[in-house]
Parts: sequence; structure tokens; C-alpha cells
Amino acid sequence: CIVVSSSKIHQKMQETKFLIYGRDERKQMNDCLAYIAPNAGIAIARCMELHPQFVIESVEIDDTEVEVVRMQSLI
Repeated sequence: CIVVSSSKIHQKMQETKFLIYGRDERKQMNDCLAYIAPNAGIAIARCMELHPQFVIESVEIDDTEVEVVRMQSLI
């Protein structure tokens, strides 16, 4: 049995999906990278750490509703 405090659950629920648009200079192509983070600054820092060759042009919040995939019977 795993016990998770309500503060940890609340913290996870406050994370936001950020879409970071820019250009990958190594691949010479435009791209969009998505990060889930508590704020844009942390998302940008994570992007720069993982992709130093990525030149950021803009950052948006993705507030679209999450699509839930449900199992269906094949019979």
C-alpha cells in the first residue's frame, strides 16, 4: 500500500503543460517541444538543459482537455 500526502497530490495537480516553439539548429527544422512543469520558467530551463541547440521563439500554455482512451470490447 502506498500512502501519498494530499499536499503532493495538490502539487502535481498544479503543474501545467507548456508548448515551447522554436528551431532546432542541429536538425535545421522548426519544432514544438512540450513540458509539464509548475511554471514557464522551469519548463524553459528544462528545455534549454535537454536541448541546448534549440532556439526558443515562443511559449504557450496547452489548456486543452486531456483525451482519455478507454478499452472497448472487440466482441
